[in-house]
Amino acid sequence: MKRLFYKKSGYCCSLFVSLFFICTMFFGCCNISAGATVSDDDDVVFIHHSCGSNWLSNSLNAALLAKSYINERNDITYGTPVSPDSGRPDSLGGAAGDSTNINHWILWFNDYLSRVKQHGCADGQNRIIMFKSCYPISNISSAGTEPGNPFSGSQTIANYRSVFRHPDGSGNNYSDNGYQYKPLEDIFAENPDTLFIVVTAPPRHYGPSDATNDTQAHNARVFNNWLKNTWLNSYNTSNPDAKNVSVFDWFDFLSYSDDHASHPNRLKQAYGGNSGDSHPNSTANSESTGFFATNQNNFLDTVWNEFVSEMSVFPENNIWNTPVDSLPVHTSSYDFVNTIGRDDNLHPDFGSGTWEKSPIGIPFVEVTGTQTMVPVSFVWSDESDPGPYPIPPDAPIEGGSASDGDRHVIVLDKDNWKLYEIYNASPQPDDSWEAHSGAVFDLKSNELRSDGWTSADAAGLPIYPGLVKYDEVDSGEVKHAIRFTAQLTRNTHTWPARHDASAFSGNQYPPMGQRFRLKSSFDISGYSQQNQVILTALKKYGMILADNGSNWFISGAPDERWDNELLNELKTITGDNFEAVDVSSLIVDPDSGAVNENPQPPNLPVNLSAAANGGSVYNFTSQRNSSKWAAANLIDGITKKTSSGGAWSSGKYPGYSQKIFIELSDTAILTQINFYMKGIEDKTKWPKYVRIYGSEYPDSGFSKIKKIKINKRKNKQKFVMPNTGKAIKYVKIRIKSNHGHKKYVRISEVKIKGVVE
Repeated sequence: MKRLFYKKSGYCCSLFVSLFFICTMFFGCCNISAGATVSDDDDVVFIHHSCGSNWLSNSLNAALLAKSYINERNDITYGTPVSPDSGRPDSLGGAAGDSTNINHWILWFNDYLSRVKQHGCADGQNRIIMFKSCYPISNISSAGTEPGNPFSGSQTIANYRSVFRHPDGSGNNYSDNGYQYKPLEDIFAENPDTLFIVVTAPPRHYGPSDATNDTQAHNARVFNNWLKNTWLNSYNTSNPDAKNVSVFDWFDFLSYSDDHASHPNRLKQAYGGNSGDSHPNSTANSESTGFFATNQNNFLDTVWNEFVSEMSVFPENNIWNTPVDSLPVHTSSYDFVNTIGRDDNLHPDFGSGTWEKSPIGIPFVEVTGTQTMVPVSFVWSDESDPGPYPIPPDAPIEGGSASDGDRHVIVLDKDNWKLYEIYNASPQPDDSWEAHSGAVFDLKSNELRSDGWTSADAAGLPIYPGLVKYDEVDSGEVKHAIRFTAQLTRNTHTWPARHDASAFSGNQYPPMGQRFRLKSSFDISGYSQQNQVILTALKKYGMILADNGSNWFISGAPDERWDNELLNELKTITGDNFEAVDVSSLIVDPDSGAVNENPQPPNLPVNLSAAANGGSVYNFTSQRNSSKWAAANLIDGITKKTSSGGAWSSGKYPGYSQKIFIELSDTAILTQINFYMKGIEDKTKWPKYVRIYGSEYPDSGFSKIKKIKINKRKNKQKFVMPNTGKAIKYVKIRIKSNHGHKKYVRISEVKIKGVVE
């Protein structure tokens, strides 16, 4: 359908929970740009009371704001009002910030989570939520009675555990005041785009008078150990793709050991343990900041890097995120590369600055789940996902607001992990948009669009996953396939594409969705580090043909940090250094982007007609004689014959059409047929118009597979067979004419290739 044209491609993280833990971590899944990008809109929110305030003012605030991945730091503390989420009760009252006990966290994350994600953010959202209870929580009276009550203020191990895990396991809820409440582990699993950091409550002081006793202090350590070991390990086992939860055991960092002779599990003397105050002192806060945020291999950097490395666009087993460096070369690779341009140069269609007054590349904007949804009307509404879409009125348009090009608009909803893309977009005065086509992608799902549907791209695929982004290159690895364009494509598409946009039917044209890769033998050592990252990705993950456009143009997002001079190095690479890849072994379901994680190498085409392999000529219209010019000579394996014989020749003054019937060595799906005229010097004797038929039976049921025209230029001519999906055992070659000779038509050799089912 449509688009038969040529184009120039061309959170507030500040929530510490004073609960209990030290350097343990595990994070969550979901992908934020196929190679985690860091956004200027990533903030941190810290839910805390006085201990957190002291820590922040001492050194933690500066350390957090120094992080390149944190844009803003926000607080929820004493007196902070937070409204409940839509449809949820105001369970913590007007000043929700007053409530940070363990039993309050189940209310916070069930009734206020959306508000917490947005709290204090000038833009973006709090992608890191730190939450901490205060030191009185470390006075745990007893083990309590299982299964515990998550709403109880009674400080027992059983009650504390029930906040994080339901006694009957994942998926079970609690009821309170007519509302359903999920344990924290289920809430966290449903929000893989947010990094939750549980900070354990500080220990109590021991002097001049003891603020606790050995039993209560020991119970605090028991609970914290359970939280950072048993519970966290279980969470990660149940959510293997989620790396979005970590536990910072501040209690352990600040306290004496469980077997300390005098003050087990109490605040260390150096940190104010004998001061009569359980607030950690300035030394404690300073050293905590080093361990948590500023030392080499500190806790926060470690957990953040793990978190963003796991945030991939689409599941890890999606075709976009799957290496193809070990898959076989496609049988039509040579022809595909020739068509695109063996001598044409690779071109990075992205960079810094502007070209013709427009940013270089395809821009995108990230929004939160609260972004206003606006109407979008489509020219091709029958193949577009209906609106509304969360498109800001100032969303960047590819090529700029005055562009006459593709005018893509791409919106990433980080809260709901959805991707919205429209093509040929035009904003309207009422904040609605008009576009030719649009698509919505659930980035947590492998589901493909309906077959035959376009998207904002001609191949019916998403654009965003295939963009090269500066942050992923700067991180040292691009972990996804890259989008690219070619001027001439076929009027078919191959998995995972869903749509095509061409009038060309020849098998030399690559179909939409075809995967290519940089050859493994290509030496990248002489390129800059930036370009080596891109070239490594082109070898490992390759690139997907997604649209009609300039040849070998790879797509990326504009960024002022790109070095255009370095990117120009890539233009020295030609199409001859690429090869098409056969990804058929990865397909599990043609309507899903999920890959077979244990692919078997596809069956390679074999010569099914060769007599040496068991093929035979079992019937024919005529032959000049049964020796020098016999029909059996067509499959004897000798491709170059002599003018005195060895080839097949029709009888004298042949009538047309001439038919030759060949029994294949095995039942197979045909992929290719080669005709050899080597040694037949008189080209007027060469066949001209030929038809190929196939059947399961030797004498009936033949159906046409392909029409062929043999020219007089090459004495070996190869023809790719369309994939009919039907396996055959017998082939009929029907010769309708030659190139003008009145007496004979001759062929030296025929090779029929196919894949045995």
